[in-house]
Amino acid sequence: MKKILTILGLSIACFLVSLVILALIFIRPVPIVAEEEALVSSGVLADVFEGSGADVVFRLEGDRTRYYVNRGLENGL
Repeated sequence: MKKILTILGLSIACFLVSLVILALIFIRPVPIVAEEEALVSSGVLADVFEGSGADVVFRLEGDRTRYYVNRGLENGL
């Protein structure tokens, strides 16, 4: 009985430690990049459409990358 309680206690402790680690990973501050350090792309606008979650998605001519404004439709774009 003592062995079962020890194993159960260790299992619960490991579970709680893993929850704390996951919380620290997911609830970390997002770094804010200064405007001088941000990546800049420019070009002729080729396509604009609505993405998932009210995002505004656009593509530039000659560039395969799709750029988006997060929640752009909710913010009046």
